[in-house]
Amino acid sequence: MKRCRMKRNPTTGPPDDPDMKTIQGIQLGLVVATLAAGCATAPHRWQPRALALQAAGIDALGRGELDRAAGHFSLALEYEPRLAEAENGLGLVALRRGDWARAEERFRAALALNEDLAEAHLNIAGLLMRRDADADALPQVRAALAIDPGYADARLLSGELLLRLGRPNDAHWELEKLCAAFPGRADAHAANALVLAYEELTEDQPATLAAALSFVQGRAAIDQFQHILHREPVEPRHEIDLP
Repeated sequence: MKRCRMKRNPTTGPPDDPDMKTIQGIQLGLVVATLAAGCATAPHRWQPRALALQAAGIDALGRGELDRAAGHFSLALEYEPRLAEAENGLGLVALRRGDWARAEERFRAALALNEDLAEAHLNIAGLLMRRDADADALPQVRAALAIDPGYADARLLSGELLLRLGRPNDAHWELEKLCAAFPGRADAHAANALVLAYEELTEDQPATLAAALSFVQGRAAIDQFQHILHREPVEPRHEIDLP
């Protein structure tokens, strides 16, 4: 069966790139989806009121108004109980409140409604990384990329995960692809430089991420490297596509 693809509104990278689309990353891959106007394999048309509430929830989340965001997402689900993006939004609200268990429950509920929601896969990966379960997070990132190979935030997280798992060559290849597609993404180049520093350190001494981070910062003084080890969520703001 042909998979239903989700459309995202690019906010970074080349605006007219025909092959890859990106959305501005929420740290640790915690992102919100936007809805496509329609899908050839899904004849259901979402109620405009539900989509408007979903959009309002995203805006409220971006402003840090968690109660209001939760209200919008919850009401959207009353209009459309199978609106996976609203479940994903409630997961982000739970995450901002520090309830990781509830956040994961919501993200998995979103996938139960739509297994092709790449953002929910990436959100689960982010939670697993926070629990130091990197090996379990990698399949979730790969699932997101299988749905959308041009999902830049997933590609970036894949590179970071591979480095954390001690696979710098694979990490370098992932990040090279990302840098080639989006030459303007500073975080991609920063992560790639960290991989190269990691490999250089291993020639003379055992390398750790902390050592590589210190090594690179001493040579380049790029603040973006900090997010490789310690990331804080930053909520995105997206428009929603109405039918």
